[in-house]
Amino acid sequence: MKDNAIGLVRYVVETASLILILAATSTLCVAQDDSFYARLPESFIRESAIKTVMPAYPEQALRSGISGVVQLKIEIGSDGDVLRIKVNRKSDPLLKKAAADAARRWKFKPYPDREGLGRSSLSRLTFMFAIRNGEAVVELYNPGLDAPDRERLGYYNSARELREWKDWEEITDK
Repeated sequence: MKDNAIGLVRYVVETASLILILAATSTLCVAQDDSFYARLPESFIRESAIKTVMPAYPEQALRSGISGVVQLKIEIGSDGDVLRIKVNRKSDPLLKKAAADAARRWKFKPYPDREGLGRSSLSRLTFMFAIRNGEAVVELYNPGLDAPDRERLGYYNSARELREWKDWEEITDK
């Protein structure tokens, strides 16, 4: 009898653990309008990019010595077009506009749903604006091997990403 109780407890704990793991790693979420999105790490969408456009370094930012990393949250439509862009309000206005203008022109292979049709997705793109020896350089951000998990391209914290999606500023001017 005691062995059956221990076995039942072990089963319940293992099942609950599996449910928590699946919930934490699931790629589906519900948007405000009840449509479903895939939530994809940056590494995945970079690989699925059909067309990429790098930002132009803003001349005023170069003259002012402004540099930094700009992370964009992007909504990709079921056809692979970038539909919406959000950015941290603390990002430099010149750099975030340049990054958003470029990201708006990216095109991705649609992320397939179960029927093989395209599904809308949420992800991010991260650009690094740097001034090296007086020269403006813009590149896709690539964290080093010692970077914290949250900065790695394959990392995706669904709760944090969705919270930022809700709180960050939407870039609407085209």
